[in-house]
Amino acid sequence: GNLTIYGDTPIFEEGSEDSWDRSLVFPGAVIYHGGLYHMFYNGLTINRGLDNGGIGYAISANGIEWYRMAETPILNWDDTIGVDYWLRASSALIEDDGTWVLYMSSLSRGISEDLAMIYRAAAPAPNGPWTFDDIPLLEPGETGEWDISGVTAPVVLKTDDAYLMYYLNAPNGTRRGISGVGLATSSDGIVWTKYDDPTTEDEFSASDPIFVHDGSLPGFDLIQTYFVWQNNAGYSMVFGVGGNNTSDMYSITSADGITWSAVSDEPVFTVDDFEYLDYATAYKVLFTDGEYKLYLYGGLQTFGDIYLATVTE
Repeated sequence: GNLTIYGDTPIFEEGSEDSWDRSLVFPGAVIYHGGLYHMFYNGLTINRGLDNGGIGYAISANGIEWYRMAETPILNWDDTIGVDYWLRASSALIEDDGTWVLYMSSLSRGISEDLAMIYRAAAPAPNGPWTFDDIPLLEPGETGEWDISGVTAPVVLKTDDAYLMYYLNAPNGTRRGISGVGLATSSDGIVWTKYDDPTTEDEFSASDPIFVHDGSLPGFDLIQTYFVWQNNAGYSMVFGVGGNNTSDMYSITSADGITWSAVSDEPVFTVDDFEYLDYATAYKVLFTDGEYKLYLYGGLQTFGDIYLATVTE
């Protein structure tokens, strides 16, 4: 469809000078529920380094005008993962019993060999109180697994009979490993099993990616951002390839969530569509009332805010 950029300014900006999210904000998860849009966003405080931050919560009646629901984050890095790491929310869902669940990944605040892992937090309502699970939901692979560089950016979907977790093999210093998207499944949302193709051997003998960027697209050979969602035809994925920042977005589809279509040579979206941005990343796709809302992080040079683009079916 035709992509429409909403205005030339952010729909959600960093906090005030003395706030915990004063340096930058980018989308973690967006849900439409109970007649409201709910956004869990990542906020950072940067001075000489990455000082602190957390996960904030905001609501909107139209998905455009947003209001912070608290002056403090619903989950603070220091109180959850510790002072050496930071958490990045990337997905959320609501269980049948009304429990809200956030899915996050850990990253080192400095130069470290510690690998990224995936975590979970739950609450009776979106504004909390949130309970953070100290034990990781998913850990980096070992010998025979494809994701030995760390697991990050979980996108969790719930079907009629299972939970599906899509994730990336995390960059770790110079050990980038395979640039691809993995899949883990669960019957209860707590215990997860990584996808394994029994016909593969050697480095894929214990687990396999379900999609690998083979370097045929322009740019550096690394998937920087992606998002997966369900639709009537099965599953759709958007992903961006680049170095430190992505500039182009590509789209692929799947009937079963495992085998994906070929990638077109032409991107479906490019940062050139934003004349006032240097980069666009951290895509989150939400489909409501016949319209796709694409929330993304964009900026000039170093810091940025959250922008919106739409596509009407």
